[in-house]
This record gives sequence, C-alpha cells and structure tokens, in this order.
Amino acid sequence: MIKQRFFLKQQHTVDLALLETWYEQLMPINEFSWGVFEFTREMLRNKVSEEEKNEIIEEAILCGRTWAQKMLDQFDLKKQGKADRAWYLADNLGLSITERSGKPTKFRMVFAQFIMEHSIELITEPIEAYTDLTQSSQILPKPEVIRGVLIAHEIFHYLEEQHGATMYHVTKTIPLWRFFPTSIGQRLVVLRKLRRWPLQKNCVRQTLCLKC
Repeated sequence: MIKQRFFLKQQHTVDLALLETWYEQLMPINEFSWGVFEFTREMLRNKVSEEEKNEIIEEAILCGRTWAQKMLDQFDLKKQGKADRAWYLADNLGLSITERSGKPTKFRMVFAQFIMEHSIELITEPIEAYTDLTQSSQILPKPEVIRGVLIAHEIFHYLEEQHGATMYHVTKTIPLWRFFPTSIGQRLVVLRKLRRWPLQKNCVRQTLCLKC
C-alpha cells in the first residue's frame, strides 16, 4: 500500500512551481543516497555499524535490480512504452487493476493498494488532484506515468507474497540479543522500500521515492 500521512487544514493550495523545483532537485538523487536517507528513519539504525549499513543498502538495491531484470527478461518489457510497462506486467502476472473512490481521512491518504491475492486498486481522488494540478506542467510526469509508478510499486507486494521467502529484506535480520546458542533477530523495515525502487524505475523510467 502507498499512503501518505499528513496534517493539513481542509483548505490548502500547492505551489506548482515549487513542486516542479523539488522534482528537478530530487530526481537526480541515486538509489544509494535515498537508501542512506531512509536509513535515518529506521528504528534499528543504531544496531548496525556504518559499514554494515552501506552493505545492507547495496544488497537491498541489488535484490530489487535482480527482480526488475527478471521481469524485464521474462516479459520482454523493453518493447513496451514506459507508460504501458506496469499495466502490461500486471496483466501478464494475472493481476487485475481497478480504480475506486477513497477520500482521505484527517491524517492519511491512500494512493494505491495490493488486494490479496490478484488485484491492485488505484484511488481516484489523489490521481485526479494530481492531474488537475499538473495539466499545465511541462516538467512533472504525466498522470499515466504516475499510475504506472503506483502499479509497479504494488506489483512488488505481489512478488513479495509469491517469492518473499527468498528476498533479501526477508532473509536479512539484525540480532537484537544473543544468549548462546540462541539469538533473536529483527527484520529492517527500510529494506522493503529500497528493493522496490529498481522495479519502479525499470517499469516506468521514474525513480520516485514512494512511502509504503
């Protein structure tokens, strides 16, 4: 699920020029740098050294790239237009895509979600709001590209359900305590985000940091 938590008054405006500036500044940032930023919000960040953190980020990104390449090769995605790749991939994976209304609450807005076991829902309100806001922009991605990003993100939820046991973010744990010969480990939440980005990038050629 892609969601955004926020605290806003009911009446608010968005500065399109400022949004375009942010987009141009953020898009060149590479996956590793995003990983370093995301790690600052990881609850277990103090349980790993700087060297371990960098290794974990690189391994998570590699996992995402490996799965992205599998999808590219298996379904020959390169022959599809960037706006069509996510739809094409979802169709070949047997995933249906629907849109429904879902008004935001005071503290949360949902953009898309994966419905067990073979369905992806896109929420119309934020997509329509983005469409209205950016219709005059020559810089920001078109609404169909944003839909593709949302779909690609949710496809990874599906891949998690099918192949999660072999994915790095599932198998990698950080030891919390050890009492020989027993140890208790915990998964890193941040890894789920890091390995999704390569699939989004390869599906729609957009490296957008989506909160899940």
